[in-house]
Amino acid sequence: MDAAEKTIHCKNEGPELCAGEIVKTIIDKYNADIKVGIVGFQPAIINNFSKNLPAQNLKVIDLDKENINKKNMVCLSGMAEKWRKTFLKSLMLF
Repeated sequence: MDAAEKTIHCKNEGPELCAGEIVKTIIDKYNADIKVGIVGFQPAIINNFSKNLPAQNLKVIDLDKENINKKNMVCLSGMAEKWRKTFLKSLMLF
């Protein structure tokens, strides 16, 4: 896609610091009542959002069945048509 150049993965305490900045930026820009949908399990980002948003305002979808029902998270497993439709419908109902 060539959308970004010279990117690096965070390590050590980097993911938590980065996630904190992401959440702060989004909440500052859109307010603390924003509804967020995350595609892909990103623990640091999800944990930071779950500390700052009501549970009903955070939806997560992931392909890994191991991530279903993690604490403070709503995870739908797989991209089967039923789940994809459910997830998209739930985002529209936000």
